[in-house]
Amino acid sequence: PAERMIVGAGRRSAGTVTVDALFDVTGIASAGGVKADPNLLGQALIAMSQSGTYFALWIHSHPGGGPGATHPSTIDLRQHADWLKDYSPDLVSAIMVADRYFRFWGTALETGAISVSITGNGVVPVSAREHTYKLEV
Repeated sequence: PAERMIVGAGRRSAGTVTVDALFDVTGIASAGGVKADPNLLGQALIAMSQSGTYFALWIHSHPGGGPGATHPSTIDLRQHADWLKDYSPDLVSAIMVADRYFRFWGTALETGAISVSITGNGVVPVSAREHTYKLEV
């Protein structure tokens, strides 16, 4: 299946960032890559601005399976760096694969400026050091 891309609206409160909304911004996509649709991304950013939130989370899918398929590619690393230039320095990125493994990553996470906490049933930590999890629902 083609890759997908989602951006998340974050809200800061008392030192915590909560993701309030997710927006599917998938544009041109194939099994090997995805680009944001400029109009959908623009609509998401406007909604964030109007709601007092900001671009806090970038999620996209990768082909393959298992925790190894959730590592960022060089394209992902470049895209994350571009997002950092234009948006928040505490942006967290995530990669998901079809068998429900996912990894959080990014500069703010790697430097310890941000930590990730997931709430809800069915999320199983795979590697706390690598911020990798699996959905078992």
